[in-house]
Amino acid sequence: MTPEQFAELRAYPPAGVAHPESAAEPDPLIRETTAAEILTVTIKTLQAWRVSGKGPRFVKLGDGLRSPVRYRRSELARFLTECERGSTADHSSRAAA
Repeated sequence: MTPEQFAELRAYPPAGVAHPESAAEPDPLIRETTAAEILTVTIKTLQAWRVSGKGPRFVKLGDGLRSPVRYRRSELARFLTECERGSTADHSSRAAA
């Protein structure tokens, strides 16, 4: 992901657009493949994160084992922000919180 794409994701919603919580429409849902591209990880990594509870929160559309999974754009931005670190020594700050 380029710095420009990251800035655009974090700037969601775009300037002049109402925030999803105050708008009639909910936060857009993103397919698993697109979420993996945004986070620059594989789909298998996203799936492993879901099993372990370590990744971004997700939406499961249905009750079945094969029900589609989606991610909210704002959740991906929140997850990326939460993953930011100032140094390699910051690796345990998330677990300590």
